[in-house]
Amino acid sequence: MKFKKLLLLFLPLIFFSIVSCSSDSENPQPTIKNPEVIDPVTKKISTAKYSYDGGHPLPYTLNEVKHEFDNLNRISKISMDGWIYGVTYVSSDIIKINLIEDPVAGYKNYSEKTLKLKNGDITTIIERSSFLNESTNEAFGAKIDSVTFAYSDRYLSKIQYYSSKDNGKSYTLGGQFDFQVTDGNITQLKRTNISIGNVNIMKYKYDNSAYINFGDINFETPIFCVSGAFATFFDDKLGKKSKNNIVDIEFDNNEDIVFMVGYTYFKNISIKRNFDKSGELNEILMSGTTYRYSKNGPTTTTSTKTFSDAKVNLIYK
Repeated sequence: MKFKKLLLLFLPLIFFSIVSCSSDSENPQPTIKNPEVIDPVTKKISTAKYSYDGGHPLPYTLNEVKHEFDNLNRISKISMDGWIYGVTYVSSDIIKINLIEDPVAGYKNYSEKTLKLKNGDITTIIERSSFLNESTNEAFGAKIDSVTFAYSDRYLSKIQYYSSKDNGKSYTLGGQFDFQVTDGNITQLKRTNISIGNVNIMKYKYDNSAYINFGDINFETPIFCVSGAFATFFDDKLGKKSKNNIVDIEFDNNEDIVFMVGYTYFKNISIKRNFDKSGELNEILMSGTTYRYSKNGPTTTTSTKTFSDAKVNLIYK
């Protein structure tokens, strides 16, 4: 997978309930077969396709995320444009995600994420990573990243990102997410890049309908900001869901202009959802505005463009 900001995805299954009634009497009762019941909580997404046909680039470039499942119907492999991750369930409160294959020519990327959970919610992620120059057999870039998750009333309240370059002897806080919850919905995410001082604020507006499973794995929702292309995998492991569905996102990125000239940002996103004939969510549509800064000598200019054809298509197992 090729992306300007790191991303990833996954999901659940269908149960059949068949009940038979029999009698030893002379007039046995006919067998009753209940109709198929589809539990949206247990449905699994095999593929999530992200697409955008416009000419103006979006902040993310993410094509397709595929999942494979083990005999317990848990995600066991995640694939994205040549990046392949294996998932190992060590215990009920420890999961490991290992990079199996990467598409970078001439270099080997090593990565192991250890997820620690409490009552089903992620509390810590520790990632050990490094690179190997395959032509010289030289290892470099070894580091340990640690992410801590805090909850309030089971809603995400704070995430802190730490990094260590001395094999865990000391850590530096590099970033932080702060969440604001109003009436059962996450209504604001404040994203702080401590190393360069940038602060981005995303404000979320909701409809009045009950939350739709996987209806928030599109760009810049809270779950996507936290886990990127792993959004469907992390979906049921990050505390309580908002009770309604996000329909609009507004962005405040004013602090970024000094550091990120030439980079594309979202200004706003509107979200719509489509369903198949059985009522299953199968498409998330995004439209909105992006902007970017360019610099010519001492002069900085801003250009904005609208987009209307970004979408996520869901294929279920």
